[in-house]
Amino acid sequence: MNGGGLTVNRSKASIGEAFQGKRVLGDDEMSGVAKCKIGRTVKHGIVVGLALFLSACTTLMPSPPLAPVVTEEARYFAMTGRLSIRRQDRFDSVKIVWTRAEREERLQFFTPFGSQVAEIVREIRADKSVQVTLNNGSQITRAATMDELTEATLGVVLEVDQIARWVQGIGVVDNVPQDIQLRDGTLWQVTAERFQDALPHRYASRIAAVKAGGDVSLKLVVDEWAAK
Repeated sequence: MNGGGLTVNRSKASIGEAFQGKRVLGDDEMSGVAKCKIGRTVKHGIVVGLALFLSACTTLMPSPPLAPVVTEEARYFAMTGRLSIRRQDRFDSVKIVWTRAEREERLQFFTPFGSQVAEIVREIRADKSVQVTLNNGSQITRAATMDELTEATLGVVLEVDQIARWVQGIGVVDNVPQDIQLRDGTLWQVTAERFQDALPHRYASRIAAVKAGGDVSLKLVVDEWAAK
């Protein structure tokens, strides 16, 4: 028992020695320490919350409008595709083979079954004069531009130069409808979709255009396109 008592006394002595010269904080001081810790915690929470708020604001800011991708326009090309045109209650669909070279441009129209129904050819002669003809199998018609002859073939005037630019993504944004005014003053809403790279060029796999008023619409599916 004396051994046990000595052990307890030594333990008490050791504890007393450990606290000798140390000052025990009072209730007020303990309260101040707690307030300091709480203050730091609150301040940290405010900083974290502010950072999250600013991050959310940055995320929710509206994106600037997309601009057309700048690509090199091919002057000459070869293309195959399918063109459909709706005019009020009339609907026409043709396959097209379109080639544009330095001295000749040829736009051929075929039925869905492959029979050729018409061909528009624009030729630059040796004397630099231009001849534009439409051959529909039964007669040849001449005009000043290919645009005029598309009306005789399809029932609607198509600006072939403009369509060539849309196919190459010139002035349009992928899958974004855009209002474009043509040379004749008519307004069309044009959507070009699914662009494919043909570096340094590109081409849209699909063009949809609706004339203001909605009475005329066209869709062009590009199966193949290559610069020449």
